[in-house]
Amino acid sequence: MEPSVDSATAVVASPRQRIALVADRAVRSRYFVWDWGEAIAIQALIVASGAIGEPRFGQWASSRLDLWRQIHPDPFWPDHLGPGVALVWHYVRTGEPEILEYAERVGRHLASLPKATTGARLLRPDKPDLETFVWVDSLYSDGPFLCELGRVTGNDEYFNEGASQTEGICASVQHPASGLFAHRYDDATETTNGVFWGRGCGWAALGLGHTLAALPRTHPAWNTLAHRLQRFAATAATLQSSSGHWNAILDRPDTRLESSTTALIGEGLALGIDAAALSEEYRNTVERAWSAVATEVAPDGRVENVSQRSPSSTAWEDYAKLPHGGCYAWGQGPWLIFACRFLPDDGDEGTM
Repeated sequence: MEPSVDSATAVVASPRQRIALVADRAVRSRYFVWDWGEAIAIQALIVASGAIGEPRFGQWASSRLDLWRQIHPDPFWPDHLGPGVALVWHYVRTGEPEILEYAERVGRHLASLPKATTGARLLRPDKPDLETFVWVDSLYSDGPFLCELGRVTGNDEYFNEGASQTEGICASVQHPASGLFAHRYDDATETTNGVFWGRGCGWAALGLGHTLAALPRTHPAWNTLAHRLQRFAATAATLQSSSGHWNAILDRPDTRLESSTTALIGEGLALGIDAAALSEEYRNTVERAWSAVATEVAPDGRVENVSQRSPSSTAWEDYAKLPHGGCYAWGQGPWLIFACRFLPDDGDEGTM
């Protein structure tokens, strides 16, 4: 069933209609198995499906997860990009043991990879041009998956690995003074690329927030990771624009405002508040972020002002000049997850 919404008035549609519109456009996007930025959309479709009571979005996401297991029956290098959190949720919904068995195989694959001097796993030792790199994006994909796996299995080793990987990545890419996150770290030179790419900082915020929400509060690493999110949040709050957005390069207000960055950071800080890692003083920061992106939806369901795939460059200008305007999984997904947080209670179709 198509979402019941007049595309000419998408920005003033009811909250549920707007979520359905964005989710429908996400389903019609192009996906690989796997590439950067796709896992968030699979995860978001599951969240949206439950939030608005539209089964087809969750069913479509589940079909992609089943396809993953069929195409890659033995997890290998590209699978660190897969929607691991969604895979665990798929098991929780179905109770099918083969899904959990596959998720654990992916987890064991991640835990078998070599480590950088910082303690982070090196995810592509098979590729000479990437074998020494640590990416900020992995803060979203690794820690939350491993900690969710720990939750459903009761196996503390997954919590330990998730916390260790999260701390290792932070040690690699988080700036010691500002708390912001660089895009990548090269273990061969022990340096970062020095650019605080907005969406990368968003991946970091969301990953830390989710990891802290899933990791037991009693875990030895919890306070350390909470402090890392607190340092980031303190700086990010000062960099938020008057509109509530953040910039494509977080510390450069002369770069354009970017929607995926804003949704990712907003949701990450909200998770941090939920987990009691951040104080309530950041609630206003989160609400301003939502006000900024709430209507960033085109009539066709595309989330607007999202930059295309970003390079790995030491020049901030290379990030700043990226085209905006396409429909990307890494724009649809963050918006959906953030939107569902603000969905009014049943029966209340007020503005969102």
